Amino acid sequence: NNLENDLNFPNKIQVNKSYALVPLLKNTNQILIYNSLGKIVSNVVVSSRNYGKETFPVNIDKMSPGLYFLALKSDETIQKTYTLIIR
Repeated sequence: NNLENDLNFPNKIQVNKSYALVPLLKNTNQILIYNSLGKIVSNVVVSSRNYGKETFPVNIDKMSPGLYFLALKSDETIQKTYTLIIR
């Protein structure tokens, strides 16, 4: 049974091998990844040289299978959240 087929996850992140391709918004300078309990498991700084790019690859190679949530931040403001499913 495939969880992904049973539930509709809005704003799901595409996963390409060991990277999550995170869509960036203007001025996104940080990507936070939370586990299903709300604990931050990864904090990725997006440098200014990536501003204007469509996606940013986040290495998920060492992360356990499960459901995660990503938050795009610009300074202290959360811009958008995404769902990440790692199999």
